[in-house]
Amino acid sequence: MTASEALAAAAALYCLPPALLLSRSRREDVCEARWLAMAWLWRDGWSMPRIAAALGRNHSTVVHGLARAGMMPFPRRPRRMGRAAVPVPYLVEVLGAPFGARRAS
Repeated sequence: MTASEALAAAAALYCLPPALLLSRSRREDVCEARWLAMAWLWRDGWSMPRIAAALGRNHSTVVHGLARAGMMPFPRRPRRMGRAAVPVPYLVEVLGAPFGARRAS
């Protein structure tokens, strides 16, 4: 799938001109169509920097778009908080172990 095909298909679903998806518009319907195009390209094996270049965006915009489209497997990591890169409650949830629990020796 090419970027123009993805943009055309997403724009058609939202009844928008494909050129509008390449604009800087932040209208809700335009953003949703853009996210859908990003998701199709991601699912087709495109890298985030490649999608960003094709849509004239930054790769972090693609990360956000894929998250909004429900395509990212994990929630976005929170900003660094002190020494911990990831908050403990998130690690607990992912690892499945109660916080502070130790095995009996």
